[in-house]
This record gives sequence, C-alpha cells and structure tokens, in this order.
Amino acid sequence: MDFRDAWAGFFLFCSFWLVTFCEQDGFLSLSCGGRTSFRDTSNISWVPDTSYITTGKTTTITYSDDSSALNISARFFLNSRRRKCYRIPVNNSTTLVLVRATFLYKNYDGLGKPPKFSASIGTAIAATINLAESDPWSEEFLWTVNKDTLSFCLNAIPKGGSPVISSLEIRPLPQGAYTNGMADFPNKLLRKSYRIDCGHSNGSIRYPLDPFDRIWDADRSFTPFHVATGFKIQLSFKQSSLEEKPPPAILQTGRVLARRNTLTYSLPLDALGDYYIILYFAGILPVFPSFDVLINGELVKSNYTINSSETSALYLTQKGIGSLNITLKSISFCPQINAFEVYKMVDVPSDASSTTVSALQVIQQSTGLDLGWQDDPCLPSPWEKIECEGSLITSLDLSDINLRSISPTFGDLLDLKTLDLHNTLLTGEIQNLDGLQHLEKLNLSFNQLTSIGADLQNLINLQILDLQNNNLMGVVPDSLGELEDLHLLNLENNKLQGPLPQSLNKETLEIRTSGNLCLTFSTTSCDDASFSPPIEAPQVTVVPQKKHNVHNHLAIILGIVGGATLAFILMCISVLIYKTKQQYEASHTSRAEMHMRNWGAAKVFSYKEIKVATRNFKEVIGRGSFGSVYLGKLPDGKLVAVKVRFDKSQLGADSFINEVNLLSKIRHQNLVSLEGFCHERKHQILVYEYLPGGSLADHLYGTNWLDTNLFMSIINLLYHPIMSSNNAINMRVLFFLV
Repeated sequence: MDFRDAWAGFFLFCSFWLVTFCEQDGFLSLSCGGRTSFRDTSNISWVPDTSYITTGKTTTITYSDDSSALNISARFFLNSRRRKCYRIPVNNSTTLVLVRATFLYKNYDGLGKPPKFSASIGTAIAATINLAESDPWSEEFLWTVNKDTLSFCLNAIPKGGSPVISSLEIRPLPQGAYTNGMADFPNKLLRKSYRIDCGHSNGSIRYPLDPFDRIWDADRSFTPFHVATGFKIQLSFKQSSLEEKPPPAILQTGRVLARRNTLTYSLPLDALGDYYIILYFAGILPVFPSFDVLINGELVKSNYTINSSETSALYLTQKGIGSLNITLKSISFCPQINAFEVYKMVDVPSDASSTTVSALQVIQQSTGLDLGWQDDPCLPSPWEKIECEGSLITSLDLSDINLRSISPTFGDLLDLKTLDLHNTLLTGEIQNLDGLQHLEKLNLSFNQLTSIGADLQNLINLQILDLQNNNLMGVVPDSLGELEDLHLLNLENNKLQGPLPQSLNKETLEIRTSGNLCLTFSTTSCDDASFSPPIEAPQVTVVPQKKHNVHNHLAIILGIVGGATLAFILMCISVLIYKTKQQYEASHTSRAEMHMRNWGAAKVFSYKEIKVATRNFKEVIGRGSFGSVYLGKLPDGKLVAVKVRFDKSQLGADSFINEVNLLSKIRHQNLVSLEGFCHERKHQILVYEYLPGGSLADHLYGTNWLDTNLFMSIINLLYHPIMSSNNAINMRVLFFLV
C-alpha cells in the first residue's frame, strides 16, 4: 500500500467518525448557567449560555431522580421587571426551527416558593410556566424564521417569583415542514401538546434515530395500550413525500385494534384553543386497512386507505376545542395508526416597524445608557419608559436622562401621542418634532431651552404643551393659536415678554404665564408693567385625573345571601333524587337476582365469594374497555378468570340477565365456558374458566406475526363449527370472548 492509499484510508476513517459522533448541522444546545462544554449520552454538544445573554445569576441545582443524583446548572433572574432575553443567531437558509426549553426549580433558593412566569418567542407569549405544578417543566415550540435572530425571553409575572431556566435547545427542521393545512392560520407559533410514537411502549425516541432531534413519546399512557396491539416491523418504505420526514423508527411501529371496530385516543388539552394535528400512517402490515377518521366525533376523512410499504399523513386543524378524541372507525381490516403530533396554535402579533425600532436604538445610544431596549419595543410587553397600542409606540418618557438635544430620529416616532422630555438638559431651540402629527401631550419643562421655534405649529393634534421652567425668551409665536385642540399651555417661569397673540385668547384654552417678564393680551406697551415673580413649580407632567368607581356593598351582600339560599335548596333536591334512585336500583336488582337463581345453568356467586377467590382483586390478567379481568381460585382449587365491568360499561339489569342467559347456554370445545356470575347492586361480574395459554389476540398479534396459512386455520377452526351449530351464536359473541 503506497502513501496515497494510506492517506485515503485515513480520510475515510476520519469521515466515518465525523458522521457518527457529530450532531446535525445547526444544532445549538445551551447549558443555562453552565461553565463548561460537554457531550451528553446522545453525543450532542452542550455549551455555556454566556455568549447569548448577559444578565441573570447562575447556580447549580442538586436533586435526585428515580435512578441517580443530578447536578444541573441554571440561570435565574431576581427582581425581574424587564424581559430577560436570549438572542440566538439563525442560519438564513433555515425556515423553521424547533425551540426546546427546560425549567427547573427544586427549591434551589431554600424559599420553597416555585416561581410562575411566561416564556415568549419574538412578539408572542408562547407559554406560562408554573413550577408549582410540575418541576422540572419542559416546553417545545416550532417557530417560523423571519429574522436573522431568534429572541427567546422570560417574563416575570407580578408576585410570581424569579424566572429560572436550565437549558435551551435550537434544532433546524426540514424545509416546508408543518405548513400543510395551515393556509388559513397565518402568523402562528406552534406549541407542542403531544408527539406520540404509536405502538412503542418503553421510553422516548430522539436523536440520532430522529435526525432532527424531535422527542417521540411512547403511547403506553393512553387507552389503546390496554385494548390494542403494538407492532414493530423492520420494513423499508418507498421514498416518502412527507415534508416532516418522520424517521423510519417511528413508522416501523404502529397501534392496531382488532377486537373492536374503533381505535380511539382521548387526549386532554391544557386550554381551549385552536390546534394543528398530523396523523402518520405506514403500510407495515400485509393488508390494506380502510377506515374513517373522526375528530371529536365529527367525520374529517372517509374511507382512508393505507397502502403496503407506503407512508402518508393527514393534516387537520380544529378551532376552539378543549379536549381531543382521535377515532379511527374500521371499514375493512383493522384500524391502524403509526404516530401523531398535536400542537396548539399561538397568535404571533405584528412587529413594530423597523424604522421605529431603529430610531429607538439610536436614541438609546445617544443617552450612553443601557435601557434594556432589545428586540420588539411593544410585544410581548413594552420596554421600560414606553407605552404601546398593539405594535404602535404611543408614549415615550425619557425624563431625567441627559439627552442635551432632540435628535432628528425623534421624528421617526410617527405614532407618538405622549412625549415626556422634562429635565433632560435640552438647550437651544425646540426642533426635530414637526413630524409627530399624532402627538397630544408634550412635556419639555425644566430644561434650558431658549426658543420655541417653528416646529410646534405642525403638531395639529396637540392638547397639552408644558414649557415651564426653561429660559425661553422673546415673544410667543402666533402660530400656537392655530392648534385647535390645545387646551393647556404652561409658560411659567421663563423670560418671555410682549403681548400674547389674540389667537390664544379663547375660552377653551388655559394659559399659565406666571414668572415671565410681561405676558398679557393687552395692546398697551409692557414697558411700565411690573415683573411677575417666578413661582415654585413641581416637576410633574399634567395628566387628567381619573374617575374612580364606587362599589355597591348592599348589592354584594344581597347576592351572597341569595346565592347561598339557592345552593341549599338545590342540595336538598339532589339528596332526595339520589335516595329515590338508590331504592329503585336495590329493588330492581333483587328481582333480577331471584330470576337468575332459578336457572341452574350457571352458578351464582356472592360478591364476598368473588373477593375471596381473587384475593381482593389482587392479580390483573387483562384489561379492556368493559373493565378488568382478574385471576381467581375457587374453593375446589379450580382457576377462573373473573371479568369485572367498569361502572361506565355496566348494562341494565335486564340486559345483563339476557347476556348471562345466552352465555350459560354456549357449550363448545373451542370456546371458553361461563362458570358463573355475580350481580349484587352495582357489581356485574362474569366468571369464566381460566386458560393459561393467553388470549387469542396474544397469539394473533403478539411478538411473532402469524403467516397466512396458520391465521386462516385458526379462523376455520372457530368459524365452521359455530356457524354449523343450531345455537344461533352471532359474531358479536365471538369477538367478545376473544
């Protein structure tokens, strides 16, 4: 082997390890409050967050989980009134990113007061974090990239404590993903509610099995786990056209329900809202299942068919729902689903104009101070010294800051209605305000201004103008009288003189002139007029007084008394109805028991005997939508399977009698026989002979898939003897016993 071959081999070796041990391009994992970089068990690199945020304090939180003691770094923010934001650069080629944040308290401060605060992305309040309900707390969002920087912020809530965060992860997602079906919902942020790998029962699946590091949870916690079968089949699929690119590990598992004709996932939701749902299907079985898809009982897709070795998806939206039921209703073969995702759609308000934001940044730089002005000035909460109406900046208060001059950038704040620049060391002429035509209140008091200038005449909506305690000299310009909405003009404690313009002499305008050389509407000369002494004026902005509402205490007292009386009456009626119903059920049940004891076909067990046989219902050997099945042992040593119905699945007394009557007459070598029953008050229990080999479903849908010949042999074994008999047993009984 020559020198070039050696280098080629070395290059291939390095390439292999690079692909194996380096995470996907664009991954960013921040250890909030951390001091060193490290790799986790998934071989993902983590770095400290100090390059992305400059505020907050750090700590290390020690706590124990189920298996070991953990030391987790965290960053917290004391006395936080402002937004505390991470600013993350985003690759321009990326259109959608996954943002995952983890919050941890574990009483790190010894106060025992878990905080409550909100998290925002851009202008949207994405979620409210309440660590008193869950600690740790994890959130995941899908954010459409529209800037070169992602802003992730923590926002304090009054009396909510100090926001705290332990990790922040950014993951680029496939181009065009999570957009199908969203045309009617522009400007939405997606907050993850569920991402489920159907048929997977242990742990979660993420990177590297999912190259985009989405976390797919098992469906063990949901109802279908108890009544359906999970499959995992290693199968190569045809080239998928799904923009979301679900990983093969997810598609190779599925949930299939054969014993009933509907497969339903019941999913609680955090809050009423609009939701985005994606259902994933893959042809992992040698059949072509067809079924209807219903969301909360309404048909959204009819006769949906899964083709073998192919992948497909349904994209659905639901408006104004507080819970979610996903139901697949069989048409042919068995309902099947491989995975699904559910997201809450969060409104993303419009940003403030870029011109306005740039102007404010220039103003902040001119002050030489860090005012905490980052990202959007209005949303999700306004910057300090700013008030907004939606995305429009309508008020700016820079009082007591050394501005020294009004820069031209003030003219770009076109939506301002209130501007307070009192005590900011302004000098010279009033200027650069002529573009603020929406301005209603202007406070330039307690400065060193010397000239009113000509800009003020363009402020056509001005109502209050406060120029007190300056060094204004000369005469008052006649143009101020053209401001039709002006109703307060404060000129106190200046060096103005001469007659006031007659255009200001109107009943709707209050003029304050004390402390000037000579200001009067008189046409006579001011040469003989005495000097008006200055007055001590507080540095305040003139604001109209608000009215306060008066509460009607008598109405409150009457409302409380009336409500309590009504509640007592309703409680008495409820107790009467309940007792009447109990008496009826007791008498009806007794008659049913007398009738059943006369059959002699199946033994009647008391509820006490059932409890003894099952050792107080100790060992569960099966579950279903009807209830649970327990292993029991009769006094003669015979093992039995005891099926106890749930309250919600119980039949009426007559229906239960008919069912027991039918089952007691069935006698066939291939069917489980009924040994007895119990019907006392609300207890409906059936006792069958126990078969230790498991159920038919276990053999049909267990870990070893049956070939076609063996499957058909089992069907023939059951089908022909039953259908040839004279017992008229319908197929519902067959499925019930399976």
